Parts: sequence; structure tokens; C-alpha cells
Amino acid sequence: MRLYMRVYQGRASGDLVESRNSNNGGYMGSGLGSGGGSSMGQNVPLNIKAATTAPVGPRTVSLDHRIEITKGERQIPLVTQWTEHLTANCSSPAPMRKPSRSSNDPTFREGVRKNR
Repeated sequence: MRLYMRVYQGRASGDLVESRNSNNGGYMGSGLGSGGGSSMGQNVPLNIKAATTAPVGPRTVSLDHRIEITKGERQIPLVTQWTEHLTANCSSPAPMRKPSRSSNDPTFREGVRKNR
């Protein structure tokens, strides 16, 4: 009997996570066997304003994934299912400073021309 695992895309939460992130129905699947292995991942959308203005310090991100184990890829019959709560700790770096001069700044371009 070949077992199949399906991990549905979860909803992320945390103080820097975009509040409108959604569980859009996607999933990742993998066969389960004694000789195989696989890895899975999910992108977590950040709230850009919150991420660039937050003070430096520790942060926590949480994900809730629904997981199903079935006999075969067609999801029939269902062997078991559960919701897995995952938590990751991370540190927010110092916010990036806006460059004081850019290549679009006419005075910067003029300074480069003079120094050639």
C-alpha cells in the first residue's frame, strides 16, 4: 500500500505578516515511503510598511497547515488528517536607509562625469 501526504497551504500570522494573506487552496503533495524523502515550503507575505518601520528585535511567525494522509494520490480513502501549528522565531534587521544620492540625481551624475 502506498501512502500519500497532502499539505494544504496554510495561513500565516505574526506582527509583520500581511493581514490579507490567504489560504488560496494550494497544496503540496508527496508519496510516503521508506526510501524516499521530500521537502516543502511556503512563502509568507510581509506587510512592507510594518517591516520597514518596526523596531529591531525578535519576531514570531506562525503557520497553520491542514495535513491529510491518503491511500494513493486520489485522496481516497482518507487515512487520517490533522492541523499542524508551526512557529518560527526570527529577528528583524535594522530598516534599510534610503540612499542619499542615486544615479538619477543630476548632481550625482555630474560628479561622476567630472571624476572620469
